[in-house]
Amino acid sequence: MMHKEAPIEPPIGAGAPARSTTELTDWQTFRQLEVRQLRRTIGDLLHMTEKHNALKERHDTYAKLVPRLQAANEQLVLAIFGARDMQQAAEAVNRQQMEFFAMLAHELRNPLHPIIMANHLIGELAGHRPDLTILHDIIERQVALLVRLVDDLMDASRVRMDKITIARSRLSLRDAIQGAVEIGQPLLTERGQQLSLDLPAEPLCVDGDLDRLTQALSNLLLNASKFTPQHGHIAIRARAEGSNAVVTVSDDGAGIAPELQPQIFDLFTQGPRPLHRALGGLGIGLSLVRRIAELHGGSVRVYSEGSGKGSAFSVYLPLAPPPAVAAAPLAASATSDACWQLPRAAGLLPTPLREQSRPA
Repeated sequence: MMHKEAPIEPPIGAGAPARSTTELTDWQTFRQLEVRQLRRTIGDLLHMTEKHNALKERHDTYAKLVPRLQAANEQLVLAIFGARDMQQAAEAVNRQQMEFFAMLAHELRNPLHPIIMANHLIGELAGHRPDLTILHDIIERQVALLVRLVDDLMDASRVRMDKITIARSRLSLRDAIQGAVEIGQPLLTERGQQLSLDLPAEPLCVDGDLDRLTQALSNLLLNASKFTPQHGHIAIRARAEGSNAVVTVSDDGAGIAPELQPQIFDLFTQGPRPLHRALGGLGIGLSLVRRIAELHGGSVRVYSEGSGKGSAFSVYLPLAPPPAVAAAPLAASATSDACWQLPRAAGLLPTPLREQSRPA
């Protein structure tokens, strides 16, 4: 009978049994995983610490800025209140100035009437006396200048205090243009300037105030004459442009510098002119033109290539809708709306202009 060999035991005192290769590999892998996890944890802690330090630094910076911001805000509030007080004070001064201008214009207007009447009598008594005729003409020119200045003062106060009113009715712009030409004709004739008209055959109808529109267009015409040299050329053109009627007054005169154009419609703004100020004016006309156009729902624009290259002012006004057609044909043909009848005959225009007026 054969006997089995007993298993070999580790020697006594040799310590714990040796681990197998597999057990050793697993243990090393586990330790590596622990190390990696520990490194990640340390990295996260460092990153969080950096963020905390950055936030703390930012917080400290903001904490230092808060008093400065509060002080700046207080200064801003004080500046706003100060600006408001200054604006109110300026408005009060402006009202006082405009009230003074209105009172001054009224007081100046009173003595002008007897002067005009007295000069009229001088003209009648002059007869064949050249000396009296010369005095009469001098007084007449200077009185006309004073009347324009007084009217400018009155208009300035009305514009600044927003007291210009209009009475609307259906009208043809041809009537306003003709009125403006009649007002400007004496100055154009005196300066030997040529005026050409370019008007459409069909009437341009608007709902507006004939007197105010005539005033606006005459201001543009007189302004063109003032800044155009003697024997220069001025043109008035009217046309329909979309839903607007457009009247343009252009000239080949002094022009407007680019830096002056943005404020050319401001009150008391004027371009350079000779020191003798022969044609007078207070720089009110263009501001009045803009206000009249705005009251009619329109606008005014300026175009100039610069000094010495002439200028053009265009007034835009909404066209009036056509009148409702009556049901009965006879009633429709007998309408009394003058704006929609044939335009005024060219013969009604001043003689020097009649030959230059032509339909577009």
